[in-house]
Amino acid sequence: MNNVNVKTFPTGRSPKGKFFFGENTIKLCRDRPKDVQIGNISDYEQFASKMKLLDYEYKSMFRTCGIDFNVATTSENHDKFIRNMFRYTAINSIPSLTNDWTIYHNMELESNPCVYINLDKKEVLIAGTSFFGEIKKCVFTIIGYSMPLEGRFPMHCSAFEYNDNTALIFGLSGTGKTTLSADPEYQLIGDDEIVWDETGLTYVEAGCYAKTEGLNRETQPTIFQAMDNAREQGLLIEENITEPNARSSYPIECVPNAITDKELFNHPKDVFFLALDATGT
Repeated sequence: MNNVNVKTFPTGRSPKGKFFFGENTIKLCRDRPKDVQIGNISDYEQFASKMKLLDYEYKSMFRTCGIDFNVATTSENHDKFIRNMFRYTAINSIPSLTNDWTIYHNMELESNPCVYINLDKKEVLIAGTSFFGEIKKCVFTIIGYSMPLEGRFPMHCSAFEYNDNTALIFGLSGTGKTTLSADPEYQLIGDDEIVWDETGLTYVEAGCYAKTEGLNRETQPTIFQAMDNAREQGLLIEENITEPNARSSYPIECVPNAITDKELFNHPKDVFFLALDATGT
């Protein structure tokens, strides 16, 4: 495999183009209507008919938190991103499973940025955007919808072990979850998305999607060592490196001292909330 260095369009997620569909939307919290937009099912069906008629060269599946995902994409680079971020298996056809989720990701169809999530059919349609984070965030959206229905708590946080204790770091995107959890003395569990239930913690992703703008090798040696390790293996994806939202993707196995041999972890004893970003502003 070869390393990837690309500039996407747009350079971030497109919340105005994200809509939910189906009768199960009644289960969604409507307190923030700008963040939870409900679409007309006829719009979904019309767009889905276009998406599903197209060819998808790259097909894969992965399981996380007990949910199986089938993914079909027209993009080799995005297929590599999925391989970095989840426990990836290549497959020959979509769908390969029943009663699970399917994500169609198309970069050839002309469209405004569009993320359609059908909660009844368990389908996601992504078009009009090449930003890698849309796939990742759709997976977490589905986890965030599904886990509470099972009595499990999805969290936007990083997790690590230190001196036999498990800890969580909460914070908005860019406030330092990945940066602070990458301390050389910590054993990383996951840098962004974690699920907590009565049995303990489990990670959503098997990779990192680090925001790299403003970081340097002297203050963040673990992140840069992880990037070096990924680069040597042809696994590094660098996205929008000249932009404020610059990010790098790499498998968690590339992170020095990360925990890669188990999926269930002890309940946390320490929980941190980041009120400032990593630069103290």
